[in-house]
Amino acid sequence: KDGHADIAERFGDTGVHGVLLVGDSVLYASTANAILRYHFADSLTPRKRVDTVVTGLPVRPPPSHSIAMDARGNVIVNIGAVSNGCQATEEPNARGREPCPELETTGGIWRFSPDRVNQVLKDGTRIATGLHNAVALAVNPHDTTIYAVSHGRDRLHDLWPDLYSPEDAATLPAEEMIRITTVRADFGWPYCYYDYLKQERRLAPEYGGDKERTDRCDRLIQPLIAFPAHWSPMGLLFYTGTMFPPQYRGGAFIAFHGSAARA
Repeated sequence: KDGHADIAERFGDTGVHGVLLVGDSVLYASTANAILRYHFADSLTPRKRVDTVVTGLPVRPPPSHSIAMDARGNVIVNIGAVSNGCQATEEPNARGREPCPELETTGGIWRFSPDRVNQVLKDGTRIATGLHNAVALAVNPHDTTIYAVSHGRDRLHDLWPDLYSPEDAATLPAEEMIRITTVRADFGWPYCYYDYLKQERRLAPEYGGDKERTDRCDRLIQPLIAFPAHWSPMGLLFYTGTMFPPQYRGGAFIAFHGSAARA
C-alpha cells in the first residue's frame, strides 16, 4: 500500500506497440510485425502457449499496429503508412505513385478473425483505407462502432519548399477523428490531406495539388473532428463510468503527445 508494485514480472522477447486486455485472462499484444495472444491463469506471467494470431505485418519505423476488438470479437489492427505522399523516394518535388501501391498493405485498418492463428495480411479484411496512421484506435461500446484518430502527413515544406512555407507545414495537415460505418471507407491519403485552417480536404502536392485544389477530395468521407497539425494522437478511450459529471459520460478521451514538427 505504498503506491509501488510488490511483484512485477516480465514476459515476451520483443518490443510491443499495442496491448488489448480481453476479460481478465487474455492479452493481445502487437509487435513490429505480429499480433500475439497470451493466456493467463492466476499468475502474473502467462501460460507457455502463445498464439500468433497474425504474422508478417508490414514493418514501419516506428512500429504502428494499434489494436482493438469489435463487438463480434474480431481483432482490429491499424497499419500505418510508410511514406508521406507515396513517392518512390522522399525527395523534393517527387510525384506520388499512381495508384499508390502502399495502400495494398498499409495506410488503413484491417480486421482479423480471433479463431485462426498464423494469419497473414491477405487473410484479413481491410475495413478502412486512406489513413496515414490511425494510432488512436477504439471501439465505442455505446454504438459498437470503430473510431480512430489518425496522424496527418508530415514534411510539406521539406518535400515541396516552393509551395509550402515552414509555417504551412506546421499548421495545415490536420489530425482526423474518424468513424468507420461503411466497408472499405476511404479517407483520402495519400491523394488528399485535410487542411485544418480551411477545414476541408485539399489535393496533395504529390498529385498536382496547389494548396487550393479540392478535386478528387470532395466526395471523400469527412472527419468527425479535425485537430491541429502534429498534435500526434496516441490513445483513444470511451468513458463508460459514472464518477465524472454527466457531460463526460459516453465521451471520447484522446491522448496527444505533440510533435517537434509544431516548432
